[in-house]
Amino acid sequence: RSFPFIPRDMQHLTCGSGLREAATPIKLGRQQNGHPAGGHGGGPMLELGHLSHAAIAEGVEERLRIRLLDIRLPGHSSADGELRCKAYVGPQTAVKEVGDGGKIDKSRLRETRLEVSGDQATAEIDLGIPYPAEPWALRIKLYRRPVSNLFAQDKLGELTEAVPRRLSDVRLLPPENHSSVAAAGSRARQQEVISARLEVLRLVPASASRALQEAAAVVLRRACTANEAENFEGLKAKDVEELCLGAREL
Repeated sequence: RSFPFIPRDMQHLTCGSGLREAATPIKLGRQQNGHPAGGHGGGPMLELGHLSHAAIAEGVEERLRIRLLDIRLPGHSSADGELRCKAYVGPQTAVKEVGDGGKIDKSRLRETRLEVSGDQATAEIDLGIPYPAEPWALRIKLYRRPVSNLFAQDKLGELTEAVPRRLSDVRLLPPENHSSVAAAGSRARQQEVISARLEVLRLVPASASRALQEAAAVVLRRACTANEAENFEGLKAKDVEELCLGAREL
């Protein structure tokens, strides 16, 4: 059986007769850029920018590195106040669900404050053992604390993106426009959109490479054989593409 959203050279990973057969074609033990990244216990780490949390290594702790770079704030200057940045990460369903009052359920997410320096904000989150094993997402909110009122925060913009992701351009939309880009409407509102570049990497011990390969192979094979391959356990075609790319990171 052939699936247009799975690269031809990856389909043998998902439709083999057994898990061992499915996993072995992927090469082992490569770190991003060919060198260790440092990490848990001083050992080498994998830096994964495509492999989603639908594939996890059982019992293995992870971290998440977030970098929001080249932040451009139209019409704002450092004299307007101090910039602050928060991030919430967890299963896509929890990140994207908004309850009464337009707020997310923080009890289902990991929350962290990014360190802001100049035009960038960075952080690393200790995820422990990720759960559940399904696609995850990130919500970032950018605030300004006015000089005239240190107890107030003005929300400048926010974004929601699937993670992990390689460095790429993003836009943080003003609060009233976050639900839809098209809702911005006027030129004045369009000018309030904040541009930046975002990178979110999974940091996983390199020793977990084999377990991650096998987990990815299982998810891909199930997606292949599911009656509705376009939406298997929350996986859409784009998620499956990312899993294929992620398998090549290992």
